[in-house]
Amino acid sequence: MGGTPVDCVRLGALGLIGDPPDVVVSGANLGLNLGDDVTYSGTVAAALEGVMLGIPAIAVSQDALGGGSGPGPEYDFRAVTAFAAKLVPLACEETFPRHVIFNVNGPGVPPADLAGARVTRLGRRVYD
Repeated sequence: MGGTPVDCVRLGALGLIGDPPDVVVSGANLGLNLGDDVTYSGTVAAALEGVMLGIPAIAVSQDALGGGSGPGPEYDFRAVTAFAAKLVPLACEETFPRHVIFNVNGPGVPPADLAGARVTRLGRRVYD
């Protein structure tokens, strides 16, 4: 039997594991979810499903260290997941817009090299 991240959110919201969740944190995903590519992302889709069900939601993704160069991609999720955890109280505030998800993307650098965060709008990506 298999399922998607959206299935997990939907079944959890229906009470499969007890009370519905207070918040959805989807990910951390291997690779970034940027621009139009979010339409292909199960990670972002799970967060969107939460928002559509009235549950605050955060999608978390991480670029490979060094941008994926080398024999195989390596990931270090410590910084991006710690940052996302700090967003949970904000996303759960009554005054936070219920139609908004946080789509968090961590850069491909070691956690010690991170220096802050930037809030942006979803952009467009043009493929040639």
